[in-house]
Amino acid sequence: MIQKTSRHHLVMTILAFAVMLPLFCQTNARADGILFHDKPATNWEKEALPLGNGRLGCMVLGGVEEERIQFNVDSLWTGDENLPGDYQAPGMGLYQNFGNLYLALNAKGPATKYRRELNISRAVCRVAYQQDGTEFVRETFCSYPDQVMVSRMTANAKGRYSGHIRLAGAHGEKTSAGSNRLTFAGTLTNGLEYEAQVLVVVEGGKVQPEGDTLVFSGCDSLTVTLAAGTSYVMDYARKWQGEHPHALVTRQADMAAKQSYQKLLTAHVEDHQSLYNRVAIDFGKTEDAQLALPIDRRLEAIRAGKADPDLDELLFQYGRYLLIACSRPGSLPANLQGLWNDRNNPPWHADYHSNINVQMNYWLAESANLAECHRPLFDLLTASLVPFRKATKLAYGDKIRGFTIRTSHNPFGGMGWKWNIPASAWYAQHFWEHYAFGRDKKYLETVAYPYLKEVCQYWEDHLKTLPDGRLVAPNGWSPEHGPTEDGVSYDQQIIWDLFSNTIEAAEELGVDEDYRKKLSAMRDKLVGPKIGKWGQLQEWMVDRDDPKDQHRHISHMFAVYPGRQISLSKTPELARAAAVSLDARGVGTVVGWANAWKTALWARLLDAENAYAYYHKEVSANAYPNLWNGCWPGRVFQIDGNFGITAGAIEMLLQSHAGEIHLLPALPKAWATGSVKGLRARGGFEVDMQWKAGKLSAATIRSEKGNVCRLHTSVPVAVRNRGKTIATNEIEKGIITFPTEEAQEYSIVREDVEPAPEEPATGSAPESARKNLKLPGLVVNFQKRCVDVESSICLDEGMLELIACTKGSKEHESIVAIEARPMHLHTALLLLGAKSGNPAMRQPVDEEGTRWIDVPPKGSPVDVYLVFKNREGKMVEHPIGDFVGRTENGADQQPVADGNGADDDNEFPHTFLFAGSLLRGNGPGPRKYLSDLSGNVISIATFGDELLCLPGVSGHDNGSLMWQVDATELPKVGSKVTLRLRPQVQPAPKLAK
Repeated sequence: MIQKTSRHHLVMTILAFAVMLPLFCQTNARADGILFHDKPATNWEKEALPLGNGRLGCMVLGGVEEERIQFNVDSLWTGDENLPGDYQAPGMGLYQNFGNLYLALNAKGPATKYRRELNISRAVCRVAYQQDGTEFVRETFCSYPDQVMVSRMTANAKGRYSGHIRLAGAHGEKTSAGSNRLTFAGTLTNGLEYEAQVLVVVEGGKVQPEGDTLVFSGCDSLTVTLAAGTSYVMDYARKWQGEHPHALVTRQADMAAKQSYQKLLTAHVEDHQSLYNRVAIDFGKTEDAQLALPIDRRLEAIRAGKADPDLDELLFQYGRYLLIACSRPGSLPANLQGLWNDRNNPPWHADYHSNINVQMNYWLAESANLAECHRPLFDLLTASLVPFRKATKLAYGDKIRGFTIRTSHNPFGGMGWKWNIPASAWYAQHFWEHYAFGRDKKYLETVAYPYLKEVCQYWEDHLKTLPDGRLVAPNGWSPEHGPTEDGVSYDQQIIWDLFSNTIEAAEELGVDEDYRKKLSAMRDKLVGPKIGKWGQLQEWMVDRDDPKDQHRHISHMFAVYPGRQISLSKTPELARAAAVSLDARGVGTVVGWANAWKTALWARLLDAENAYAYYHKEVSANAYPNLWNGCWPGRVFQIDGNFGITAGAIEMLLQSHAGEIHLLPALPKAWATGSVKGLRARGGFEVDMQWKAGKLSAATIRSEKGNVCRLHTSVPVAVRNRGKTIATNEIEKGIITFPTEEAQEYSIVREDVEPAPEEPATGSAPESARKNLKLPGLVVNFQKRCVDVESSICLDEGMLELIACTKGSKEHESIVAIEARPMHLHTALLLLGAKSGNPAMRQPVDEEGTRWIDVPPKGSPVDVYLVFKNREGKMVEHPIGDFVGRTENGADQQPVADGNGADDDNEFPHTFLFAGSLLRGNGPGPRKYLSDLSGNVISIATFGDELLCLPGVSGHDNGSLMWQVDATELPKVGSKVTLRLRPQVQPAPKLAK
């Protein structure tokens, strides 16, 4: 029996359930999005787990007797502007280790059931084990909203935490201890000041200073907050130096320590998922037994030939996770190691390498829907213009305009090693790509175009004219390979790309018409790609390529990817020559970033199986047990391979560089059936796709700017918007164009197959009904994709299906369906049912009365179903139950007249919370909108194999009822899930038109 309850008690019960969800998720979730180990890390580089908020990062090793958390701040650098360019000079500088936090525990004895995991969908690292009959749990994360690292230690018994905490700087600093605070500070040789602080809050015990440590004893739990910073500011005019970080670090630590752990965690997860959840991917299902293995053993199984599509998905999302963690607005861009470094003399200084590595770090930013994470690169490059110009004039003379860059640079505008003369032009491509995807003209005018134009001016002054009138870059070098000479293909291709992008930028802005003509003439005179004597794409003007050369750098392939000068559709002979060269390079030395580049190159050449071979190689040959990329197998961590492999996978699924959106251009057999959501295409589009047996099943394209969409598919399709078929123009076989409106969504439907009969039907209501369909207690605004119930609750992720039927028919069909993905917990859909005073069950949804919506009459019980394809591909209509309200004595309770929460004691409207976002809501604080709910609530949350429900919230003190279905009857991950409400009694009366 469900007890009558007040709104307050109801909300408290739901919130209590919400607090339990993260813990439940840890123990019952599938391995999707989780990388776990069954032992502590002994090797920082290969086994520790990375966390970061862009600026502050840490590595969790997960020891039992002593936990070590190594941490970094992105701006802790030695060096200066280093005008002479000596790579070994002190001015070049090195990225520094900040320090370590050690938590020594007094508990003794062997640890069992050990698990150390990184949940990349939540950006939380969790360590759990049993010792001496007690279960210990540690959770750690780096918060972007609060700019601190937080580590929480709990146990299932009271008073079990005793030990000490030590904060150790990496430069011999002296640590001071206060009542519950540890602090150290220092100054580097270049004058950069820095400081770190740790605050410890204990429950059920005590903490006190002892020497340079904090000793805690008899504690039920501890929350450790770490804040750290430097005096670095991204401002050359201030000599890169700001205020001492003490005040800021103290404020960050104090403010975070005043908040509850749950509040800090909720803010962190919501912030992370606002970026991470934009993209979902499904490449298939790994066997459960393999999913249950620690990541190192899964890697061993792959190397032994075992398929693991879930690990392919994990590697894909891991690149996105790492970019979120090490490149956020306000931070420095990702360096050779992203953000993480445990040495004061790291490989290659952990600097910014301009001949492939930094660029590869950001190849995924736009297409993987992380455009904000691209901004730190633009910020540093524009802040460094003055020292870049000074160094360029020092090397090339005072008369030369613009600037270029050496192979390496630091965060002070300092450069070192060999001049990489097209580097600034390659960077310019990133400025243009940010506009090409997002179409922000203000950004183009104020940030991108000035940068592009200045780099073009450098090449106006620097290009050399050959006797036949053609233009070449003098004294070039094909990194890191071959002689220094004129007309190197790498230089020529990047300059062509620069001129093309700058011309288009000026056209978009409607400026510099004469300058556009000048650049066009110069571009046409550039020495272009050439085909050599064995059919290869030449790396140099001279035809000297060695067919046995397997050098790791493939710089003469820039025109294929990330450039757009060579493609199978527009330059087929050059594309075939590129394939010859790429094939000749072979596997060679297995370099992680080279595997990633080859994945993208083969995808651009539409060779799916070769592209996948290199994607798979990144896992089978280069991935460490923490999935970091080994530049060479087993040695030298370099993060570019992680970013590049995600970008390469996207090129296999979606391409847009050739002026068209190409769906599934290089889909490999290993991913024959699957789906992806949220990828971005140039032109201001976002794309979802589902495919089966290697062919597109359906797609959705969201237009952000209302541009004409040019679409390339391998199957015939129709385009629909708001229930209408949109007229398309087939400009050539397989390529259509159609107009779009800003903020509208377009369904791409295959025309060559009939819909499967067991699929939920998809119908459409007339325009008048679709624009603003009103039901009792419910307003659906299709144009804004919102459900308005008292206040507006936007559909973040989720699927609402309104069931309608043709007059006189018992067949149901959907008026609107918005896709849901079961792997996403924090999706929101609020659906309020009928109010009293409206006895009619069927309501017309158009003026003609030809379509109707089922609305339960007053007091009618409602059957609730989830409709989905299960793991075996069979359609399932799973009953959730009868959710009519009941009073304490079990009698049916009628819904009140208004149904809006006005009466706490006698209110049971039909209220459903589907895939409820228990940790996110409207208003100034989380869960605000939950206070408007009362009566019967069904909360459905999916965690991979487990489906939880709250079937009528109980007012009992023991909290909410939980209901569990058999794992075989769960939705396939990534499939559409429909919530269907059906009255138990069909209506007798027919309504007039």
